[in-house]
Amino acid sequence: LTRAATIWPELPAFLPECLVFYIAETPEASTPWGVAWVRSAQEIPEICARLSLEALSPLGLPAFSTLVEGVLLWLTQPTRDFRAEAKEVLKENRWVSLTQNLFGVYPRWLVEAEAGVFVKFVVETYGPQRLRAFWQATEEGASPFRAAETCLGTSFSTLEEELVAWIKQP
Repeated sequence: LTRAATIWPELPAFLPECLVFYIAETPEASTPWGVAWVRSAQEIPEICARLSLEALSPLGLPAFSTLVEGVLLWLTQPTRDFRAEAKEVLKENRWVSLTQNLFGVYPRWLVEAEAGVFVKFVVETYGPQRLRAFWQATEEGASPFRAAETCLGTSFSTLEEELVAWIKQP
């Protein structure tokens, strides 16, 4: 959660004092806020990050799933080299425009590489506060196209061109 707090410093105020995870088959019962059932301990970082983002977005997460999933990946897998993975996607000529709905349509390895590198690029190029503004704009209903223009000062197509050029750098 430390990484999430670089973008949302107010995050701790939205979370319960503790989160409880039960590692077992998910029962047919609902759980109170702050309690979650997981099948394995490896699921805990993603569930924790997802609960955090949901706490910050009480009206619902942004509709731009590439952003949501990219932030989750960036938060939970800080050592993962999304840039190298995306470079492989480009080398194989399999890059799919970020304007398309990636999740649930394309192979998981491909969409994770693209979503992860997108968020990494925005954070490293524009900074965490601009990523926060982009998130908030899409959370409030702006399209990724409008959010790119108002929050990042560029068109979404130019943003994606800059991203691809950044990925290709040695």
